[in-house]
Amino acid sequence: MIRSLAILLSMAGTASAQTAKPPATVPDAGDRTITIRFPQDGTWTPVPYEQFRDEILFQATINGQPAMVLLDNDSQPTLIDQGFALKAGIRLGAETGHILTGASALSSRRTETVRLDVPHMVTVEGQLISTDLEPMSMALGRPIAAVLGKDVLDRVAMMVRPDEHRLSIIGSGGITAGAGAIVVPLMQGNRVDALVNGQTVALEVDFGFNGAVRLSDVAWRRVFPAGTPIEAGTRTTADGIVQATQKARAGLRIGGASARAVPIDSGYAESTGADGLLGNGFFSRGITILDVQKKQLVLIPLGRGAGPRPRP
Repeated sequence: MIRSLAILLSMAGTASAQTAKPPATVPDAGDRTITIRFPQDGTWTPVPYEQFRDEILFQATINGQPAMVLLDNDSQPTLIDQGFALKAGIRLGAETGHILTGASALSSRRTETVRLDVPHMVTVEGQLISTDLEPMSMALGRPIAAVLGKDVLDRVAMMVRPDEHRLSIIGSGGITAGAGAIVVPLMQGNRVDALVNGQTVALEVDFGFNGAVRLSDVAWRRVFPAGTPIEAGTRTTADGIVQATQKARAGLRIGGASARAVPIDSGYAESTGADGLLGNGFFSRGITILDVQKKQLVLIPLGRGAGPRPRP
């Protein structure tokens, strides 16, 4: 995986957090149902996280068993490692399809109803999807028991604080931006409009991507015309496959946030209609609030006030 380089952000603003009433349980679309619950008193306690190889990892429990979880709002389902599930005594159903992880397609099986708890913050309960996360664990050098995905994170408000290495997941609308904070509208799903090297691109907000920006080959040719200094490089996918890539640096602007000499790489190949990904190499330079239900991405600079905190 490609570690991000330092990014100089120019941002202004503050934000504050407010206590949110716990919403009703939320069913997932389709025939698989999950419910998301929050503390009954409407308060929450942020969970510490580890940022390893620019991926966000935190501790939770699954059916009471300690579990290291990777945060990935671009992963369609929440995933549980099949090896972990079997050791925890979780029953698995028949094969249901395949999960794409980087360069591989891994078979998946639906679990029985399980409970994933992030203490004092959020509980996810229902039939989840299991697959072999061992290649991901090998690539990261950490035993990944689960990936908290889009089916949950698109229905909550999520705040990532790299200054404290703390993560908050609460009900949508439970975190509000203060005066002057940079509020960037989400255009479709979790997509934002950005300028890279002066060219307009649509980027998917992806906290499972450990780089800053990755562009499709079509967008790359538009953003970096012939004669632009380009470096050859490699990137490692979530399943440990090493692939060739191109690298360059460019200015980046998203709403009122600007950055210089941002590391950009090529190779984005998803068929979502987006031009690329916006990842942790960018978000690690400031506090970020993502609330897909409110269609907002909020960017807050480090070192300018305390920023958003939960209230008792």
